[in-house]
Amino acid sequence: MRKIRRLLRNSVIGKVIKFIWKTIKLIVEIIVLALAITIIVQRVTNNKSGFLGYRIFNVATGSMEPQYNIGDIIISKQTPPSKIKVGDSIVYLGKVGDYKNKIITHAVIQIEQDEDGKYIFHTKGIATELEDPIVHEDQVYGVVVESNKVLTFVCGIIASPYGLYFIIIVPILIYAFSQFMKIQEKSVKYEKEEENKKANNELESHEQSKTNEDSNEDEENINNNT
Repeated sequence: MRKIRRLLRNSVIGKVIKFIWKTIKLIVEIIVLALAITIIVQRVTNNKSGFLGYRIFNVATGSMEPQYNIGDIIISKQTPPSKIKVGDSIVYLGKVGDYKNKIITHAVIQIEQDEDGKYIFHTKGIATELEDPIVHEDQVYGVVVESNKVLTFVCGIIASPYGLYFIIIVPILIYAFSQFMKIQEKSVKYEKEEENKKANNELESHEQSKTNEDSNEDEENINNNT
C-alpha cells in the first residue's frame, strides 16, 4: 500500500490530484475568509458598510417564500439604482411604519423616477398581497445575487461566536504555528548544511595539509638519499 501511495504521489496523476486539491482548498479558504470579513464589517458598522460592495443577511420571515425560506442566507451586491430591474430582489432599510429600521428583502414590481431624477422602487413580498411603503434609492443596500443551502450552513457556523472562533481564529493560529515551524525547520536545515560545509572544508584542509606534509617528507627523503 505504501509503495502504491508513493508511486501515485510521484506520478503525473498524483501531482494533478494534489494540485486540484490545493486549488479547491485555497478557493474554500478564500470564500470562508471573505464571508467572515463581510460579517465582521457588517457587525462593526451595524450594516452600514459591506465588504467590496457585498453584504450578507439572514432571511427572518416567509414573505419571499418559496424563493427564500426562513433562515436562508442571502448575499446582496451594491448596485447602481439605474441597473436595478423589475423582478430583482433588493435588500433595503425600511423607514416608515412597521418597516422602520428593519432590513427588508422584497421583489421590485415597479420603478419610477422623481422630479430630481432619483429612483423610486415599488416592492412587495412574493407571499404577501400588500405592497411595501415606497422605497427610495438611498434606502437600498443592494440586489440579491446569491442564496444556497451550503452558504446558509457555512454562514450559520461563522455567525455564531464559537463558529467564528473555530473557523477564523483557530485556523489562523494553526497556520501561524505551521509557518513558524517551517521557518524553524529551514533554519535548522540551514545550520546543519553550514556545519557540514564547515566540516567538509576542515576535512579538505586537513587532507590538503597532510598531502603537503607527505609531499615535503618525500622531497626531504629524496634530497637525503641524493
